[in-house]
Amino acid sequence: MTGLATCRTLFFLKEHWGSFDGWVGLLGIGWGHWMSILIRHMRCFFVQKMRSLMHMNIYLVQLSWQILRYSGGFALPLQAESKQLTKRMMKRVMSMLACLVMAVSSMMAQSDKIVGNYSVVRNGVTSKVKVFKHGDGFRAQVTWVDNLKKEDGTLRTDEKNPDKSKRGVRADQIVLIDKVTYDAKNNVWTNGKIYDPTKGKTYKVKLWFDGDKVLKMRGYIGPLFDTSEWKKID
Repeated sequence: MTGLATCRTLFFLKEHWGSFDGWVGLLGIGWGHWMSILIRHMRCFFVQKMRSLMHMNIYLVQLSWQILRYSGGFALPLQAESKQLTKRMMKRVMSMLACLVMAVSSMMAQSDKIVGNYSVVRNGVTSKVKVFKHGDGFRAQVTWVDNLKKEDGTLRTDEKNPDKSKRGVRADQIVLIDKVTYDAKNNVWTNGKIYDPTKGKTYKVKLWFDGDKVLKMRGYIGPLFDTSEWKKID
């Protein structure tokens, strides 16, 4: 009970204590007075509760705003950063792939440089040789010789070949080099064999270019080797 309510109560008791009417008035006025106090207190109570609820609602709204603010404030930049990171990564990957494609293309172009037709002069005999891809490597095969026919008119063949099944192969169809592969590190073609039909012998071989048109080759057995050259004509 507040101080004001106490003063009002004492005033009513002093003024109406001595008579029946006063008692009745006291009861009536006191009842109304107490009811007004009760209502006022109840009103204050509900107002406080409403204020508490309002404060709670305001707090919840503020909390929700903070959550939205920080989630949006961080999530959106993170999404943007993620997109930027993805773009940068894609650019790097594409650049790496482009460099890889260029490197592979360059290596393949250099590897295929050996492909073409060559003019060969050996032991006074001129012939033409074609180098082409075959399997995993390259093959060189005779396509023309200037002395294909013997004096008796018969065709020259690979008659000195140690493989009897190949001795009937015409001189303008003999395979001279087979299974050579390109060594990009040393810029040579190796790992294959070269066949000398004039002797019927097969040797290890290494080939490389001296300039753009001269293909040099070295056939060897152990420390012994023989170097010759072919001139590229197309």
